[in-house]
Amino acid sequence: MLNFATISVLVLSGLGQADRDAASQAAQRKAWLNIFAQQAIDYRLSPAARPKEKFKMLPNPIFRHSAPSRGSDDLGAVWLWVYQDGRPAVSGTIFGWSAGGGYREVTHEFHSLAPEPITGTWHQAPQWRPGKPGIVCKPIPGAPTPAESQRKRRVQVRQLVGRFQAHSINPQGSRWQLRLIPRPVYSYHLPDGSNTLGGALFLFCQDTNTDVILSIEARRVDKAYRWCYGCASF
Repeated sequence: MLNFATISVLVLSGLGQADRDAASQAAQRKAWLNIFAQQAIDYRLSPAARPKEKFKMLPNPIFRHSAPSRGSDDLGAVWLWVYQDGRPAVSGTIFGWSAGGGYREVTHEFHSLAPEPITGTWHQAPQWRPGKPGIVCKPIPGAPTPAESQRKRRVQVRQLVGRFQAHSINPQGSRWQLRLIPRPVYSYHLPDGSNTLGGALFLFCQDTNTDVILSIEARRVDKAYRWCYGCASF
């Protein structure tokens, strides 16, 4: 099974032409983001081996996006589900664009960030059961030993992310360099003695449209902590 999933639905905008003309762009964006949030809340995501252990959805999206350079009016947001200790488990973006006739097509696109198989339902119906970990983390070559304090580790993460680059290639073979959002969209810290001391998530985008999620984490490797990375694509 794939470690990512995409669902598309068609939603009636419910706004007449006069209403659309009168409403501000900011108000329309807020209304649609509220709709997307309600759809995200309807997901139940859990470890496959422990289905009663529900991942916790963060109350606010970790990022909002659009894609003007692609010639569309895409609008959406990225949500994050985490383990009870705060480790990232699932990222999901819900976005929509005009489909004509007063409708917007809305797409749900998810990627597992968990180190184990997970299961997902929407409206209580099974939708997703990837049979392998969402990302595979590898040691960062030449990275320093993770610092003992959280503050110093945060500084190390900011320095390490500058080593990474990402690009996309369209169906015609053209290459598009993706832009790193230098500020982490999510950070977490765990107590000493855990398999991971914590880490952060970063995004690579085209405009503000998320294409790559980068995880940098201080995790135990061969009885010692090392800085590791893993990538997931939208």
